[in-house]
Amino acid sequence: MVELVERAEELALLAELYEGARAGRGGAALVCGAVAVGKSTLLDVFVSRAAEAGALTLTGTGCEAEAGLPLGVLAQLLVGARLDEPDRHFLEELVTGGATQFAAETEANAEAGAEGASDAGAEARGSARLSPVSARVADRFCRRLVAIAERTPLVIVVDDVHQADGASLACLEYLLRRIPRTRIALVFGHGGDSEPVDSGFRLNVLRQPHGRVLELAPLTAAGVAELLRTGLGGEPGEDVAAQCFEAGGGNPLLTEGLLDDQRESARRAIAADATPSAATPSAATPTGTARTEADTEADARKALFVGDGYARAVLGCLRRGSSLMYAVARGVAVLDGDGPLDRLLGLEPAAAAAGLRALNRTGLTVDGRFRHCAARAVVLADVCAPERARLHEAAAEITHGAGRPVAEVAGHLSAAGRAGAPWSVPVLEEAARSALAEGRVSAAIGYLRLARAACADETVRPRLTMMLMRAQWRLNPAVPAQYLDELLGALDDGTLTVADATVLGRALLWHARTEDAVRVFTRVAAGDLSAGPENTADLRVLRSWLRSSFAPLLKYVPEAQPAAGHRPAAASTELRHRLGACAALDAVLTRGPSEQVVDEAERILRRARLESMGMDAVESALLALTYGEQSRRAAPWCDKLIEAARERESPSRRARLCAIRAEISVRQGDLPAGERYAREGLAIIPATGWGVTLGACLGSLLTALTEMGRPEEAAQMLCWPVPGAMLESRYGLHYIRARGRYHLATEDPDGALTDFLACGELMRRWEIDAPGLLSWRADAAEALLAVGDRDRARRLLEEQLERCDRRTFPRAHGNALRVLAGSYELRQRPLLLRSAADALQESADKYLLALTLCDLTVAYQELGEPRRARVIGRQAWNIARECRAERISTLLAEDAERPEREPADADTAAGVLSDAERRVTDLVVQGLTNREIAKRLFITVSTVEQHLTHAYRKLGVAGRADITLAGSIGARKPGAAPAWAV
Repeated sequence: MVELVERAEELALLAELYEGARAGRGGAALVCGAVAVGKSTLLDVFVSRAAEAGALTLTGTGCEAEAGLPLGVLAQLLVGARLDEPDRHFLEELVTGGATQFAAETEANAEAGAEGASDAGAEARGSARLSPVSARVADRFCRRLVAIAERTPLVIVVDDVHQADGASLACLEYLLRRIPRTRIALVFGHGGDSEPVDSGFRLNVLRQPHGRVLELAPLTAAGVAELLRTGLGGEPGEDVAAQCFEAGGGNPLLTEGLLDDQRESARRAIAADATPSAATPSAATPTGTARTEADTEADARKALFVGDGYARAVLGCLRRGSSLMYAVARGVAVLDGDGPLDRLLGLEPAAAAAGLRALNRTGLTVDGRFRHCAARAVVLADVCAPERARLHEAAAEITHGAGRPVAEVAGHLSAAGRAGAPWSVPVLEEAARSALAEGRVSAAIGYLRLARAACADETVRPRLTMMLMRAQWRLNPAVPAQYLDELLGALDDGTLTVADATVLGRALLWHARTEDAVRVFTRVAAGDLSAGPENTADLRVLRSWLRSSFAPLLKYVPEAQPAAGHRPAAASTELRHRLGACAALDAVLTRGPSEQVVDEAERILRRARLESMGMDAVESALLALTYGEQSRRAAPWCDKLIEAARERESPSRRARLCAIRAEISVRQGDLPAGERYAREGLAIIPATGWGVTLGACLGSLLTALTEMGRPEEAAQMLCWPVPGAMLESRYGLHYIRARGRYHLATEDPDGALTDFLACGELMRRWEIDAPGLLSWRADAAEALLAVGDRDRARRLLEEQLERCDRRTFPRAHGNALRVLAGSYELRQRPLLLRSAADALQESADKYLLALTLCDLTVAYQELGEPRRARVIGRQAWNIARECRAERISTLLAEDAERPEREPADADTAAGVLSDAERRVTDLVVQGLTNREIAKRLFITVSTVEQHLTHAYRKLGVAGRADITLAGSIGARKPGAAPAWAV
């Protein structure tokens, strides 16, 4: 039996006791130990082996519920015993009559006020007292047992003797004193959670010539490993055995519970392995061989699983112990660490200490804490809700009085579900701030809800409501809308600060409540809200943010002038970062990006922490890089922040970052990623929760779907209802532009032109007519070309090119050149298109590059230069396939694949570069001179020139300028993106 691990020595001592009794040297043993340490199992095995050896065995068990039943344990000894009929009849009559007499005697003593009768707890105070009835019964009972033992060795085992009724205990002690020269072995299980070190019963056992006390210790780590090995039928992982020992403290019952959990875990793993799924067509080992049931069981033994088996074992331990130990266990579960258990439970300090020692002996706790969090959860769940709330409320009072951390105190208040004490509201508020800083948003929301419900101070309540709204915003922006009206009332009462009012205004704008937002901003501008040292900085942040996002409302917040003697440096670090980020975005949209602005945005992102900086600063810094055509630098920062939001319980912030990442991806020509990030953002926050900011996320999704050749799906997105206020914000610009691109792709140039001109009108009116935000002139020109108005299109494009030089806006510049080429005669187009391609290579927009190369391919075809068209077309097709731009790749596919299908002739074969020629042309593409190429490849300049001459002839190009577009293509297969386009 696995339960007897590390119990061989104790079992041998009991066997020795029996052998002595059989030889006429009667003896007694007291088996002690903590709750569930294995005493009962050891006694059962001993009884079984003694019976096999020919002994007559009598067994009984003490029980707290039967402690008031006179001679109950003695009666148990006779049940099922192999006694001769005369002996059975005599003993049963004796016990039955004695029980009746003892009950009458007890009643008489009670009426007389006597204290002579023993009680169920007598053993805890020393030896049980013999009453006249007990003495007569004990004497006659013992005489008959001694007579029986003369015929057959007698083994009497009483488990949990500390819970035996007083009369039975008195008789057993009477027998204990008369067995030294008999063939009787008495064995008692004692302890539970008590410590019978000084008890009279223990001393009586030790007084006997052959008496001994056996202390059962918990299993060692090696014993736990052996138990697991035997139970699992295999070697458990080292970590599993160590974790099992740590969770169970060597307690056999707890270990058995964990063993049951491991078996269940293995069973589930085998069942899951046997069920095929689409994601895992077949279960196989890394070597490719089929997995067996043994493989799955081995995997299950590598990690400890804690489940229902452990939970049942925990409750079993507690219910086998005393009511004191269970009460202390509840207190430990509530306090979860050091704390005055006596005060919490209303116990004497000595009693609380004794209960804690007993609990530690079971292996459930160590140093006043549960060994495993699952054990604490089980104990708390076993307490009824009202009692649990009362204990947590008392624990909050105690921990607050002891000066414990606010998080600990607030945790108790939150668990109690009420906060009635005057000190509770500030404690909960402080704990909420700490929780938000640590990314524990749900905990903070719980604290703030409780504080807000308990707060009676009308000047404090708005602050708590504002904190609660901002905390809930991190999870779902739609939820805090319920607090907006309450906060507007606080604004009218003058209990909001400028900082709180600006947050309220932004929330109102998010939910398209523009009129209420104007009311807030007007009140802020009036300067009659609660004053603070950072009011001026708050107003500057608000103006910058409004200019870049809701420009029509900027007129309601005039330029803030610092108060006399006020220094801006006094603002907090967070506010300075917000101000710097908003100023950077403002500068990009109004004056264009500069190296200084870009560096400032990256400096802010380098120091960004979502909890401390605020989402508006992060968004502004990322958008400053994005609209400044620095998508390569913006993408890694955005990825890092998305991961941080995922780890820090901020789904709302992750969704907003996904919307920005979708915009970045679309600007890089990574259309699949643009779709993926936009859909992720819309999955986290449903469309109805995005408010006016829906335009940005939806705009990226519309653009990606349209450019990937999926207009039907884009049309479904256009059916979504959007707030009217969105069209008066920067977010609406993205939506209108995306709708225009859809109209253009579906051959509705008039509808597209209307949308693009509307974007331009709004951007000029709002004074954010930045090419990096939207190239509306190039879009409108493309629509004008579609309706045949070349002159007007050319005027718009020339104006666009004047506003965006190639160095600052390579993407906008290259796109304008691409569209401009369409307004000129055929023979003039290649030069413009090659210049556009050069600019777009610097911008990293692969989609626009593929579109430009596609136009260049068509131009070469119409000019009668099929070789150039074929080489450039292959390159355009490769890039379009990478972008998943189906319209472009479908148009070019036939020409791109033709070299693979046509018979190889001399001209076609000549189009394939040798390895040496390809290496040289690759370096030409990178911009190296012939001398630099020769040095890099360790060849002569003359050899470089020879390779280039051969490459020009094979590719059908005139010289070095054309090789930039066509070089290093002939040896590439369709679908492989050229290195220079990455």
